[in-house]
Amino acid sequence: MTINEQEIIDYVNSIISHPIAIYDVKVHARNKRYLIELYLDNFENKYGSVSIGECETVSREFSSLLETEKGELDFVLRVSSAGAERELKIPSDLQRFQGLLVKLKHRNEEGKEMEKVYKILSVNEKEVHLEVFQKGKKKKAEEPIIVNLSDLIKGNLYVSI
Repeated sequence: MTINEQEIIDYVNSIISHPIAIYDVKVHARNKRYLIELYLDNFENKYGSVSIGECETVSREFSSLLETEKGELDFVLRVSSAGAERELKIPSDLQRFQGLLVKLKHRNEEGKEMEKVYKILSVNEKEVHLEVFQKGKKKKAEEPIIVNLSDLIKGNLYVSI
């Protein structure tokens, strides 16, 4: 018995509903045994956090569905939240997490790669307006910067403790 990523997505989507959504699915197969890693998102939570209870419910319902639909499938299932410092899906997550801190890797005007922590001020279809994050005592605030979406390389939510 086999299973693929699209089947998993279809099964999970049949048991979850808004605001819970699939953030990512990873499937690892070894010797007819599958490790299924399911990462969930919550669109009503400011940070996208999913509770342990929600993960347990999805895990229980998905396992039951798999046992019914794919009875002979040998699998280990891990269900979790996408995480506090999840990777951003650019550009859609920039709008969603506006006002929060993010760690962005991007090219500057000279084409040099740089990585800093910013607060997302605003986003439009071409660019993102950012404020450099300064931990601790307030120094003289830097001017907000504008980065073209095409210059963004990767980003993650950032948690400052």
